[in-house]
Amino acid sequence: MSLVLDEHRQYLADDTRVSAFRQAIEEVVGPGDVVLDLGAGTGILGLMACRAGAKRVYAVDEGPIIGLARDIAAANGLQDRITHIKGLSTRVELPERVDVVLADQIGRFGLESGILEYFADARARFLKPG
Repeated sequence: MSLVLDEHRQYLADDTRVSAFRQAIEEVVGPGDVVLDLGAGTGILGLMACRAGAKRVYAVDEGPIIGLARDIAAANGLQDRITHIKGLSTRVELPERVDVVLADQIGRFGLESGILEYFADARARFLKPG
């Protein structure tokens, strides 16, 4: 997992990148929204969604890094608003539909990451109509 953490550290240290995600999330996520964070990693997008007003975030990641994301959410007092789910998004269930789907495929390259499959599945199974 150390290679994964090193990669996440590098991306989190990129202020321009983090600011762009923050700005985009603030424009899309509104008060009371329910959000799905696909491939949550450290959970940074879920934290941003909460700060933008999301009432609940489902952070899904198949890797052990989801445990770190849970710890980070707790350290930020958001453990009651972020539910962490270990598993591949196409194989998990959520208790409700979501208003927004977020993802940052760190270390993946475009279509090679299977992101279209994950987003199509998330849209069909998790996203509210409209």
